[in-house]
Amino acid sequence: MAKPFSSVRSAAIDGRACNPYYRKTQLKKLHDKLVDNTIEIQSAIKQDTGYRPAEIHAEYWLALQCLADSYNSVDTARDLDAEYAIANQKDAPNAREPVGIVLIEPATHAFVFSLISALGPALAAGNCVIVRAEQTMLQTPRLVLGLIEEALDRDLIQVTNAKEISDADINHRHVRVLQNGSPSVPLASHLVSRPDARVVALVERDANVHTAAELLVGARFGLRGKSPYAPDLVLVNEWVVEDFLAAVAQCSARLITNTNGPVPVAGTRMTDRFADNVSEKGLGRIVTSGTGGTVLELTDRASALAHPKLRERSLVVHAVSSVDDAINVSNSLGRLAAAYVFTTQPGAAKYICQFLDSGVSFVNQLPTSLLFSPVAPEQKAIDLDSLSPYDPVLFTSPKPQYISTLRWSWLLDGVLLEPSAAQVAKIEREATVRLPEVQRLKKGHDVGFFDQGIITGGILVLSTLVTCAGFLVYYTRVRL
Repeated sequence: MAKPFSSVRSAAIDGRACNPYYRKTQLKKLHDKLVDNTIEIQSAIKQDTGYRPAEIHAEYWLALQCLADSYNSVDTARDLDAEYAIANQKDAPNAREPVGIVLIEPATHAFVFSLISALGPALAAGNCVIVRAEQTMLQTPRLVLGLIEEALDRDLIQVTNAKEISDADINHRHVRVLQNGSPSVPLASHLVSRPDARVVALVERDANVHTAAELLVGARFGLRGKSPYAPDLVLVNEWVVEDFLAAVAQCSARLITNTNGPVPVAGTRMTDRFADNVSEKGLGRIVTSGTGGTVLELTDRASALAHPKLRERSLVVHAVSSVDDAINVSNSLGRLAAAYVFTTQPGAAKYICQFLDSGVSFVNQLPTSLLFSPVAPEQKAIDLDSLSPYDPVLFTSPKPQYISTLRWSWLLDGVLLEPSAAQVAKIEREATVRLPEVQRLKKGHDVGFFDQGIITGGILVLSTLVTCAGFLVYYTRVRL
């Protein structure tokens, strides 16, 4: 009986995908196959998800652009230079090699882009791939995975519905991309998403509430509320909470009453049950509601902290008294997947982003591409210039190669054999050279957020005193 994944493992051992020209050829074949089946794939996505046409086109564009970026990331000249560096008597300190096999478990809210966002960089790095997909009646996974198997060489990829894949099954060096999370503590080399991590938005009293409302409503009600990067809780300064709710009601009116597609019954029941529970127990109020979603204001702090990760079209708003109150509420939810901060003061934005426990923070913006993405793993910072949360370098291992003499060879060579007294003394002198004194920055160059308030207050007081003193001198001279 053949061992599982034997063909993929043999290809990885042989380094079949290491050649840069081969990698580019495979990526182009995959891109061409998806382009040739555009209508079929988009129809399957619509049937499975009920997303709006614009959302389907956006996901498809993201997937194809991600493949194009992976194709362009393969620099054949650079890779060949690194391969033959030693032969050309050059060091290759940044040389890397593929890990061998990448196991991908794709997220489901935007299946096509989630899969391609990991598959493209993994292939670009020179790896073979195993995709583990859940057994499902949905059309999109079966169609897309079948097309991928047709496009790529058969030893380069394998699709499986196995419930579990052990390290022994793979039996080769590998990296796991677990976009749906992992119940066990993952190894540091594996790329594990936290889809249950909360996402919080903070709207300060000086923020443009209409801009904030538009972005947050679009994120929460888009993709039927399934995106892991949609805001689970919106914390609004109590001074502007009514203005913000009015703007939200205005922005959400069309989305709530016009769904442009069938609403999943389970999702509707969950939203209604959550909203009814809030209303019946006096935990808050329903601001606006319809077949397409609900806007809630939670007045009970405990309920605001306790409500689960949202996966439906419900925008939950809670009033806070200050910046520090908002930060405390956010941090009590654990480490956030993302935070969206709305304020016109850069100093306030700096303070909030600094003390929020969040994987990433965005100020006065909410990138649309982020909503289609799986939650980025902790090892990779989100790069707005890259559509994929994964970089090809994550699927490689360092393999530096040196032919030139190392930096400290002149001092240490011969120390292990028969070092002279002069050489030992020289080492001693080098080791005991004192470090330079710390040069502190001159005061007054950097002004903090609260320092600005103190300075402004001081200027107002000082200007008042100067004005009064001027009038006093003037009237004294007049009377004399």
